[in-house]
Amino acid sequence: YYSVAVTVYNGIISIPRSINTLLLGETTSKEPRQASALTAKATRSIVAAMGMVAITLSSLGPWLIPFMYGADFSRAVIPVIFLLLSALLVGTSSAIQTYFASINRPGLSSIINLTVVTAALCTAPVLIIIAGINGMAIAVLSARAVGLTLSLLWFRRLTDIPIASAILFT
Repeated sequence: YYSVAVTVYNGIISIPRSINTLLLGETTSKEPRQASALTAKATRSIVAAMGMVAITLSSLGPWLIPFMYGADFSRAVIPVIFLLLSALLVGTSSAIQTYFASINRPGLSSIINLTVVTAALCTAPVLIIIAGINGMAIAVLSARAVGLTLSLLWFRRLTDIPIASAILFT
């Protein structure tokens, strides 16, 4: 059942990946202030696009999953919702981490991602015992929240762009 959730996740994560491919080329050719402003704009766009996709698919999931995979796969609905939220966090964080690479700080992304993996590996066994397949999705979502938080805090520190301005249309 969890593989259905991962399939949905892998499908929508292509949205920020495609934006970040363009973003890296653009930010590396700009001055730091312009690069950070462009990164914030791309991040806000990713939040909007991924948010709409996550809301839409989360709303339709309870009907689409049983329709597409059969009633037995209804158990996949909750992990799909958690992984859709995780994809939103990953997409947001990945745009910011693209900025880190563009200013020649790729090690920062590595440290953040290692922290995310460690958080997921530490919490997953306990959460799986408690909540079954939903526990893994919760562990991934929680770890991704840690990663986004660290990415935003570092972005703020390096750019002086307020966190809200980096992720929300204000």
